[in-house]
Amino acid sequence: MIARNVSFGLGMDMSTRMTSLAINIALMGLILLQSIRSGLGHVAQSDAGTALAASIAAGNLHMNRGEGISGMIARQALAHGFGWVMLDALACAWTFSALSFIVLGRNGSVANPPAAHQPARPSTGNGRG
Repeated sequence: MIARNVSFGLGMDMSTRMTSLAINIALMGLILLQSIRSGLGHVAQSDAGTALAASIAAGNLHMNRGEGISGMIARQALAHGFGWVMLDALACAWTFSALSFIVLGRNGSVANPPAAHQPARPSTGNGRG
């Protein structure tokens, strides 16, 4: 019975981690795309701006000369985008660390275990406890 509960708990943990990873990857992609677009300024405000930002995010830094941007501007926009992605990753890591600390406490165990799971104090035999 205990082994089944442990494997169920491990499965839930892994499922939660994979779901969190999938959401964070999608969020980081969106942040990268939008921050590259904002780093390009007025050039990316046209209808083709999203396609241009996606092309730069894919690594095509020198293929976009037809849109009027140089490789140096594309590289700066990409660095700007990755700066925002790293800031998001930092915020997520700190948030998850704080939540783990709140839930698990300082010793790595559950902060407030239910009273039913606390061991009973041994009796001293003198009637006081």
